Amino acid sequence: MDRSQITPFRQRYLTVVCVVLLALALLAAGCTSKDATSSATTSKSSQADQSAAPVDGVQNGDLVEIEYTGTLANGSVFDSSKDRGAFQFVVGTGTAITGFDNEIRGMKVGQAKKFTLTPEQAYGQYDPSLIKSMPIDFIPTSEKANVTIGDTITLFNGQAYFPATIIAMNETNVTFDLNSQLAGQTLTFDVTLVNLTPAVEVQKMMSQLEQEQSQSVQIPVDAADQKQTTSNQTGTGTKTV
Repeated sequence: MDRSQITPFRQRYLTVVCVVLLALALLAAGCTSKDATSSATTSKSSQADQSAAPVDGVQNGDLVEIEYTGTLANGSVFDSSKDRGAFQFVVGTGTAITGFDNEIRGMKVGQAKKFTLTPEQAYGQYDPSLIKSMPIDFIPTSEKANVTIGDTITLFNGQAYFPATIIAMNETNVTFDLNSQLAGQTLTFDVTLVNLTPAVEVQKMMSQLEQEQSQSVQIPVDAADQKQTTSNQTGTGTKTV
């Protein structure tokens, strides 16, 4: 859950743009992760949206807005929308962890719910094979002096960014723990569905956005062609058919 990290030690988030060819399941996608969805245009709930909401509650493809508090088995809070605002995601897109996504389905606007997820439904069991040693050059030279054991930095595997915790380092190598900090944890969530945009409306919004983007594309004009065009328009050149 890249938006919900427990902080047992000092963490400094740095962007390390490096291609990591690792065969692993990215566990960085938590119940409040992948901000590509939450960075989309946010609209307030309207009477039209509410009336269009499916009578069966949240369905696949719906855009939902969730207020939540997440706690560990010992009762401590590891994340809350009170700290960062409501979590928005499109159901069924893999934006949220599997168990969270499944539990939201069928909920109706205004409904509150409490549920507990096993590690398998959340971030999986802790996997020792996700301890990886890599060349120290994976950390930019300008940042090497600023990071230390216990820091969490961001790696890039060519497709997505994900957090990695430094557990050892020397002059030549750095060892990362690629497990989520919530791996192996049983998580309990208190959630309230505060808004729902039906899938059909989401599709319309996406189509409109794609149309606007395609219309705003500017085709580069070669400088020579532009000069010729200007010449033709002013009558100082010969018009070519």
